[in-house]
Amino acid sequence: MSGDTRSRNGQPAPTSDERQLPAHLVERVRQAVRLVGLPLAAETGGVGVCLEREGPGEGPVDHVVIRWRTSAELWATAEDERPDGPAEKLRNTTLTAMEDALSELLAAGGLVVAKHPFTRSLAVWGIEGPPPVE
Repeated sequence: MSGDTRSRNGQPAPTSDERQLPAHLVERVRQAVRLVGLPLAAETGGVGVCLEREGPGEGPVDHVVIRWRTSAELWATAEDERPDGPAEKLRNTTLTAMEDALSELLAAGGLVVAKHPFTRSLAVWGIEGPPPVE
């Protein structure tokens, strides 16, 4: 993402992929993630919280899938080593721990968070409370 693309509030604007998602959910997720100091993968170009689309390739969607993206180095090392090796264990533990943490922090930020009923991906489905910071 280009560092000089800014939204009204001075924060980096949503990426083209994020623009295909419900804007009100993207904005709230990005706010909560920034408030706790986690990186957004779209801004770092790598590691961080990734907001994705899941569902039909075209048309509107009603949720935002949330994933944690680990470093390319950890991912590649885990793929190259024997199954259940140390890098794979670290990668899998990191993904599970970050998904659990993201679920809790986004819920605390007033968002409706639940696993997708078919894919089991972590997703934000709506807003149920005020933002932590106006």
